[in-house]
Amino acid sequence: MGRAACEKRIAERNPLFPYSWAAVLRPSSPLGRPELLKQFNGDRDYHYAREIPVARVEALYILGHPHSPIEVKTLGNRPAPDEVLIGAHNGIEFEAGLTGIKDKWSIPYFGFRYGIDELTVEIDPAGDLWKVLKENGVETWRGKL
Repeated sequence: MGRAACEKRIAERNPLFPYSWAAVLRPSSPLGRPELLKQFNGDRDYHYAREIPVARVEALYILGHPHSPIEVKTLGNRPAPDEVLIGAHNGIEFEAGLTGIKDKWSIPYFGFRYGIDELTVEIDPAGDLWKVLKENGVETWRGKL
């Protein structure tokens, strides 16, 4: 399979394209080593974010960005997160009078939810990285990384 065909296949399966993720997991035994679960393992394996064992996750890595790997750590002073958040906000801007679509965009995010608090890293269409804090789904802080 050629590079272009492979990239097309990945883009069709990955709503975060051109980005992907890898999760660092705590060892499953006391003498074990940390494990790495990648969204894409080789040419055939594909993992969904829901497969990440929340109780064992230590960090996420954002791959595919010019500054990759970008580490998003869990909060070390708190218990394991309640949820791993990986997805994308999508938007469409219409032309005046709804005559057509002016612009479409997707903003991927990677992070964790602790109770009602969410800590994510977002990548805007220009490729800039933003650390975002939300409480009860309402953004309370945003800072450029």
